[in-house]
Amino acid sequence: MRVAVDTPLDHLLPDCDLVVSHGGAGTVLTSLRHGLPLLLVPQLPDHAGHAGRVVAAGAGEVLTRDEASGSRVAAEVRRLLADGPERAAARALRQEMLAQPAPAAVATQLEALVRQQGAARSTGPVG
Repeated sequence: MRVAVDTPLDHLLPDCDLVVSHGGAGTVLTSLRHGLPLLLVPQLPDHAGHAGRVVAAGAGEVLTRDEASGSRVAAEVRRLLADGPERAAARALRQEMLAQPAPAAVATQLEALVRQQGAARSTGPVG
């Protein structure tokens, strides 16, 4: 085991098989982009929302703070490390995410649409 301080999660995840987290958006999305299943213990309302979406997608498991005893976390980690449905779902989500256009491409398309709409308004009929 090693401790990494102030290291981007994106740099650590290629060496991981599973992520155990509170369920923050950045951690969830970055983990799924790497195709990793998640074990989440939400701390705040937004974490619970993210965790619910992970479970609904089949890409992980959620424990409440009360359920997250050492033995229960260890059991869930062992289960999630197996090549089961959560791992397959996380990999499928990774493929979906990678198939999406890059944000810069979307921004370029949106700019073009705005320009087209502006041009259509300026040449359209006057009421």
